[in-house]
Amino acid sequence: MSLPNFLQPALWSYDLSKMDKNRYKKMIISQVLNYGDKQAKAWVLTNYSKQDIKNSLLRPQRGIWFRDTLREWLAKNNIMLDPLEFEMAIRDLNPRPKLTQLFF
Repeated sequence: MSLPNFLQPALWSYDLSKMDKNRYKKMIISQVLNYGDKQAKAWVLTNYSKQDIKNSLLRPQRGIWFRDTLREWLAKNNIMLDPLEFEMAIRDLNPRPKLTQLFF
């Protein structure tokens, strides 16, 4: 079963007709919550369980999240992340050298 076309802006580099919503659920959830519009986010919230969404937030994909967006979804789901794991998930085009030196 293919994904609806209105998800394409959030999943711009994927062929939705070939994607399985269960096989790629973590990636779909992460991308849509981060980049999707209201309709796309509503689709995720109705097609995936709260536990699926929480699992995607507990182990966020590295380097894809906008800081405020991830913070918002973590707060909505009462999730606390390790600060380093949070920072690793953030899409940062201006890395902070001091932070990087502390952990690497």
